[in-house]
Formats: sequence, C-alpha cells, structure tokens
Amino acid sequence: MQPLHLPLVLQLPKSVKPLNGLSFNPSNETWSFNDGVTNYSLNIKKISELTPALVENIRLVLIWYVENTSGGQVESHYWQLVKLLTFIRESHRYPVTTITSADLINYKDSLGLDKEWHLGSLASFLKKWHKFQLPGVAEDALRFLNEVKIKGIEKGKAVRTMDPNIGPFSDVEVEAIRGALNDSYVNRNISKRDFLLTWLFLLLGQRARQYALLKVRAIELALREANSTNNPVLIDGATLNRAAQIISENFAESTAYRIGGQLEMISTFLDDHHLTSAILTWRSPIKRPIDTVRVGKEFDLRRAEKLPSEAALDALPKIFNLATDPKDVIYSSIGAILCSAPDRIDKDFLDNPLPGVDREQTNKNNK
Repeated sequence: MQPLHLPLVLQLPKSVKPLNGLSFNPSNETWSFNDGVTNYSLNIKKISELTPALVENIRLVLIWYVENTSGGQVESHYWQLVKLLTFIRESHRYPVTTITSADLINYKDSLGLDKEWHLGSLASFLKKWHKFQLPGVAEDALRFLNEVKIKGIEKGKAVRTMDPNIGPFSDVEVEAIRGALNDSYVNRNISKRDFLLTWLFLLLGQRARQYALLKVRAIELALREANSTNNPVLIDGATLNRAAQIISENFAESTAYRIGGQLEMISTFLDDHHLTSAILTWRSPIKRPIDTVRVGKEFDLRRAEKLPSEAALDALPKIFNLATDPKDVIYSSIGAILCSAPDRIDKDFLDNPLPGVDREQTNKNNK
C-alpha cells in the first residue's frame, strides 16, 4: 500500500492504474476499469452535479483507493458517498461545499439503526479525505467520526441461524452434493476442470473471485514451460515455485501474497487426493509484505479499539473475588493470570483444561 504524502498535489494525473488492471484517464466523466476479475464503471458526473466545488478533491481521494484497494471497495465508497452528498444537497437545497458534523448527525439519524452501517463504511473514506488535507471535510465532522460509535453491518447471521435460503448447506446437503458430483464425473456428465473446481469449493469454502484471481493461469504457464503440457498430474514443487514467481511478477505484493496462500491450498488438495505423480509438501515462497507505517493517531485508535475498557478491567478483580462456582473460579483465575502475565489464551486451556472439557477434543479444535 502506498504511503500518504501530505499535502497532496492538487492536480489530477494523466492516468491511473488500478491495483490489478489497465490504466484509465481520471479526468473522464466515467471511470471504467477492471480489477482483474470484475468490470467497474463509476459515473463521476453524478458527483459533479451534486458538488461541483469538491469534485476534483473527491477524484483525488478516489484515485488513492483505486491504486491501493480492490475495485469492490472503490465502488462501495463511491456509492455511499453519492448517497451522503445527495442527502446533504436535498437538505440544504444547494450544492455541497463542506461536509460538517451536523450533516453526518442528520444523515445517521435518517438511516436508522438497521442501515447505520452505510455511514460506518464511508467513515474511513472521509477520514482519508481529511488526512490528505484536501478541503471538504470539516474538523467537527472528523471529531464526530472519531468519537461516535457507529453500528456496523450485521455479519454471520445466515450462518448462525442456518438460514435455509442464504445460509450454509447442512451436512446432509453437502453429502448429497458430493455424491451427485462424483456420479456426474464417473458418468462423464461433467468435465475434469469443473469437477476439480467444484471440489475446491466444497473443501476450501472460498469465493469464486479468489479462484478467478489466478487469471494469469500461473500453474498452467509453469507446466507448459517445463513440460509443454498442462496436465495437472505433472505438477511438482518446481512447477509451483515457477507459478509463484509468475504471480509475484504480475500482482502487487499484498495480492501476490494472498494468491500464494491459494496456491498452497491447491497444492494440499492435490497431494491429499493423490492427483499428482510426485508428493507435494510445498509452501509458498511469496513473503507477506511488511507494513512499516504503524505510528500515528489512526494506528493508536485502532490499537485502543482492541483493548478492554477501564470498566472491564476494574470488573475483573471483583469477579475474581465473587466467584464461587468451580468453572467461574477457573475462568476468573485465568483472567487474573493473563493480566499479570499476558499469554495466549489457548495455552492456559490446553495445559489446564476445565472440568468437563475433553482435552483430546480441545486439541482437535485448535488444530
């Protein structure tokens, strides 16, 4: 990710290159680009009509997101920004010149609790805008975003409730799918490519997008270089090393690292199911990028959010003194130990399992 350079030069570049994809002219009224998998189109004219005085500043902030984040995140920030600016303009009856705390408060109230996350997802964009020292986000607006807790979008409900429409498949359904998949392959009703890809979905539970990010077909290119064929049976450690090299040459460091993880999973899948002639015990050589910029107010706030509150810390000794039930005593004792000698929580549980807790099952879960 590119570091922030402040103050930002108030001039649009002639071209912008997405994190993965072809360059485009940021002066165009419509930004059309591809992040490697999906085509995106942002109508910048929509913003120009809402706030002509701020449009260039918004373009500059959007450019940073285009160059450093996924296309999906850019599109999300764009549409959430359009919604906010539309609300402010309709409230004021004139074009927006500055986003104030009053605007954000009124917008938050208009969304209601179930849609409050719309503002939460836009908060990082507005903070970045202010950090670039570009006019448009008032100081009181930044204070509001830093001080007020905004409810995020609810996640995992469909999985927790096993929603029959949008939730995960049940064990019975998964077994039925596996059986039908194997039968279809035996009867030659499905190609080997679709058969293996479907099994990858079943075993790894990844998104189609994550497989599509292998669009450079790194493994196939590596195979053809070494063997003049794309037969997956011939995949070995050298093939995967070359594939990792191809990925490193074609993607940004952070993206290459993630795809390297996908290659590891594919390697494990092939090896576990004996689909290659050679045994694979391969690990991705693509190193995780090191983010050395971890100082400043933004990172201080991020670290503070992960820490327990003062009230929670004050409550720990009271809980310890009041505990009488054996399990409560053990839990509160672990809390006291961790306060005086911080360590990984699973180490305490594994070394001293709770009454009624199966040590063997605990070990399996931690694996």
